[in-house]
Amino acid sequence: MKRHVNHPLKASAPGTLMLMGEHAVLHGKHALCAAVQQRMEVTLTPRSDRQVIIQSALGDYEGCLNDFEVCKPYTFALEAIKRAKPQQGFQLSVRSDFSSTIGFGSSAAITVSIVSLLRALAGKPFDRAGILNDALEVVRAVQGTASGSDVAAAIYGGIVYYRANPMSLEPLRAQLSLSVCYAGYKTPTPEVIAKIEAGRRDLPQHFEHIFSLMDACTHDAAKALRSGDLLTLGKLFSLHHGCQSALGCSDETLEFLVHQLRNQSGIYGSKISGSGLGDCVIALGNPQASVAGYDHFPVKTDPEGVRLES
Repeated sequence: MKRHVNHPLKASAPGTLMLMGEHAVLHGKHALCAAVQQRMEVTLTPRSDRQVIIQSALGDYEGCLNDFEVCKPYTFALEAIKRAKPQQGFQLSVRSDFSSTIGFGSSAAITVSIVSLLRALAGKPFDRAGILNDALEVVRAVQGTASGSDVAAAIYGGIVYYRANPMSLEPLRAQLSLSVCYAGYKTPTPEVIAKIEAGRRDLPQHFEHIFSLMDACTHDAAKALRSGDLLTLGKLFSLHHGCQSALGCSDETLEFLVHQLRNQSGIYGSKISGSGLGDCVIALGNPQASVAGYDHFPVKTDPEGVRLES
C-alpha cells in the first residue's frame, strides 16, 4: 500500500508574459514567453480523509475525491486533481502576487504549481519534463486549444523559445525589464482565437504569410536575446505588433497604449502581450513607463521556474 504523505508541501510558479508568437504558435510557429518575478504560491496540507478544500482570493471550494466535478472558478486545479487521482484528501491554500484578471498567466501558474504538488504527493521525483507533460494535458483538457508556451515558461523560468507542434523548447537566460499596462478589460482567449480563426478561413494564404512573418520576428528576437541586442529586440516588438493588428487582435485602447508607451523615454518597442482584444500591452526598456489612467506594473523576468519545497 502506498504511504500517505503527512506533512505540508509547498510549490510556487512564476507568472508569465507572452513576448512574441501569439496565435502563430497555434499553427506550428515559434513563440517567446517570459517568466516574471511575480509568483503564485500553493501550499498542500494533507488530510486524513478524502476531502479536498481549496482556499484563495477567488473563494473557497470543498469537495470529495469520491465524487467531484470540475467547475469554475477552479477548473484548472480540479482538472489537475481529477487526472492525478490522489489517494488522500488535502487542503490547497493559494497566495498570489498578481490578480487573475491581469494577463500574467495565472492559469499556467496554478496548473504548474498544483501538478508539481500532486506529483510529489504521489511520490514522484521532481522532473520538469514530467510536470510539463502533465500540465499540458490539464490546460488542453480545459481550454481545448492551448499552445502551452506559458506553461513551459512557468516550469523552466527565464524566457522560453517554444514550439508546440512539433514540440521544441529552449530556455533562454536573458533578463529583461518591461513595463506592463492593463487595458482595463479582457476578452476570453477562446473567443479571440475563434475570431482569428474565422478570419483565417476567409483568407488562409494571407494569414499564413502573417504567421510566417511573426515566426521570423520571433526567431530573430531569440537571436537578439542571446546576444543582448535590445535595440533590435525593440524593433521586432513593434513589427510583431503590426502583425497582431493585421490579424485583428488590436482595438482602439490597445493601439493607444502601444503608441503612448512607444513614445516614452527609454522604451525600445511595445506590443500587445497575449491573445489581444484587451488585457495587457508590454513595453521593452523602462519599467517605469506608464500611461495616465491605466494600471501599470513594472516587471522583470525571473530566471527561476517552478519551485517545490517538501
